[in-house]
Amino acid sequence: PNDWRVLHDALQDETRVVGMYGADHAVYHALAEVKAGTLLEGLRGERSARAANLLSHGSEAPEWSVPSLSEHLRDPRTQKQWEKIASLDPYGMWAARPTISATMACMQIPEILPNLHRDGRIVNDDRSINCVKVAIEPVWHLASIANRIRCGLDELRRALFIWTKIPEILDPNRDLFLPSIGGTTVYIFGDLSAIHDSRRTLALRPHDECSGSDAFGTDICTCRPYLTYAIQKGVEAAQRNGCGLIAYFRKEGRALGEVTKFRVYNLRRYQAGGDRPETYFAMTKKIAGVVDARAQELMPDVFHWLGISTIDTLLSMSKDKYEAITQSGGIRVANRDSLPESMVPAGAHTEISAKISSGYLGFQPGRTEDNSARRAVFTLESVRERCNKMLTLAMKDKLQHFQVDMSRVDDVTSIVVDCMRRHHPELAIPGHSRLRHFEVNGYDRIAELEARWKRFHVDSLERTRREIDLIVVSVLLDAGAGPAWKYTDHSGGGRAVARSEGLALASLDMFRNGLFSSATECTQRVDSIGLRALKLSDLERGFQVNESNELVGVQGRFSMLQRLAKALENSPEFYGSPQGLFRPGHLVDYILKHAYSHTQRVSVRVLWQALMDSMISVFPDGSKLGFGDAYRYPALAPGSSSYDDVVPFHKLAQWLAYSLVEPLSDLGIQFVDLWLLTGLAEYRNGGLLLDSKVIKPRNPQRVLTQVFTIDDPVVIEWRALTVALLDKTAISVWDRLGMTERELPMSKILEGGTWRAGRELAFQLRENGTPPIAVDSRGDVF
Repeated sequence: PNDWRVLHDALQDETRVVGMYGADHAVYHALAEVKAGTLLEGLRGERSARAANLLSHGSEAPEWSVPSLSEHLRDPRTQKQWEKIASLDPYGMWAARPTISATMACMQIPEILPNLHRDGRIVNDDRSINCVKVAIEPVWHLASIANRIRCGLDELRRALFIWTKIPEILDPNRDLFLPSIGGTTVYIFGDLSAIHDSRRTLALRPHDECSGSDAFGTDICTCRPYLTYAIQKGVEAAQRNGCGLIAYFRKEGRALGEVTKFRVYNLRRYQAGGDRPETYFAMTKKIAGVVDARAQELMPDVFHWLGISTIDTLLSMSKDKYEAITQSGGIRVANRDSLPESMVPAGAHTEISAKISSGYLGFQPGRTEDNSARRAVFTLESVRERCNKMLTLAMKDKLQHFQVDMSRVDDVTSIVVDCMRRHHPELAIPGHSRLRHFEVNGYDRIAELEARWKRFHVDSLERTRREIDLIVVSVLLDAGAGPAWKYTDHSGGGRAVARSEGLALASLDMFRNGLFSSATECTQRVDSIGLRALKLSDLERGFQVNESNELVGVQGRFSMLQRLAKALENSPEFYGSPQGLFRPGHLVDYILKHAYSHTQRVSVRVLWQALMDSMISVFPDGSKLGFGDAYRYPALAPGSSSYDDVVPFHKLAQWLAYSLVEPLSDLGIQFVDLWLLTGLAEYRNGGLLLDSKVIKPRNPQRVLTQVFTIDDPVVIEWRALTVALLDKTAISVWDRLGMTERELPMSKILEGGTWRAGRELAFQLRENGTPPIAVDSRGDVF
């Protein structure tokens, strides 16, 4: 704990101080002093006789005080929080050279004028807003700063010397620093006494300066819209006998500055594939070396100064700010209010999508276990990162079984674009989803099922649950069927349908006939009791298996459904219900709980983490290491004793995620970061790249004739290169068509382009359209 009374006295006599009063204006004071030809004693911080006399009598000079604020600051309940402060002098309003001052003001914000209620107290007849505004200049206690950012004091002093060139900063006897940086302005609406009254509301926004948006209304970010929205909410809290507060921090461009910020804007705009959420933070790091320089750990000090221990409504979606307030600051946050969708500028969707994905609104996915190195194997980021490392090895000609010819990516792009234009001339391509397989022969069976449910007055939420029930089971049954098996579609005129489409229709008929449900009154659903009651013979009959129509891996498919039943019951947070029923479809209820505001925006990480946490035991574990669809490849990280040599694909989980996104989106849920999902490491996409000679086997005689297990290095290399090269192909497709990732996401490129083109090319080159590399399947290799 800091005794700021002692530190404040030291600040007055400057015995332990380095730096100069005036913060970011100090150099202008120097110029003004030269021009005036006289010492500006007040700005320098030199004690005047008048100020000394006032302070000796416990008084304060009227020019820097507001009585109501002074009364609040002298309250012992307020000062109780001051020992936590590291970056400002809480007694600064009563100093010889003040570092804090306050005044009364009226504020007019055009955007919110129509929404304000004129009460004559907070809002005047002309809809101007009465407020107190407080200016705070920074005063750093170096030892407390070091402790707050978790570094050594000597380390902090050295870093500050490098960046300020002030030699006195290295003096261990000088522990107070007046940095030449922008300060903080606090705008207060209503009665500050509400801070100490649990029956009254405090609405608060910490806002970091963004002059382009805040002052000039540029639309690349949401800064001004959120600021004006927070002012309105703060005023409304004040009118309910509470208090509203805006803390405005001078930290332009995440404290990286406008020059850096504008360079980042250009890098985002002109990168290959255009501005898109998945590279939003990477572009900043590419220029600045870091994503953010704001040191948010210091931000709660202004709230400690005001004696705040609880914030009833925090008007911020930022994960970093929330954690700084609650963890570093120890301040309780009761509720959070996010920016309405209608206030997001058209040019800011890249920003807000990237931020929601990274943890906006405080969402942090659950963790599968404590070991972070092992945990990384289960993330979407690791799929892309490690597959790209494999591509880098290939480009250095360091893979054992394959080489790559990047000059042929342009040829693949032509194949993909031609395929997309032939099947979808207007490029109105649906997403890559299991639902497409129910539309075989031009007959939309899901639409028919939906229409039937509507006739029986099943509401939209329950219809979505049922669709998810079906998709989960159908995807799990979608392993390779083998070249001989076919399904006779009696509802489609008795046609024989093979491969994925046949498996899809078989699963649909089993679902419609109640094979996966325990309830006679609701047969068209999936629940754990129904799955447990399922027999192997039921599944064989559902797939029309007989001696002349053998299906590869029926036992493997049956075992997977049994594991699904257990997983549903072991994960009540995702699949449970108050009635004790465990269904895949209850996942929609979990997603809705995590959606951002009434707009139902949500990160795909919410869906992904639910699948990883609950179904890793269901998905095939080809590595036998508990990783699911992830495999060791020692050459990726030679000598590693950790998990850095594991290459994850999680193809089945991603295929399931892509498939679930469609019904969830139809319900109104908006996934803002679908770009995190990668291209799928499966044989149609991989076949396209191999058949078009982007990927070239070193030993074609062996690679193209033998059968390999899923964990064989040949298969690992092929699949990893497929994932990485699909990203390269997507960027090339966007540039060729003059489209962006938002207009043509990976899901549509897979559906209308790479997957379909891979299948067409396979049928041109090989009988029955078999893949170029044979992988052993026992009903659980996808």
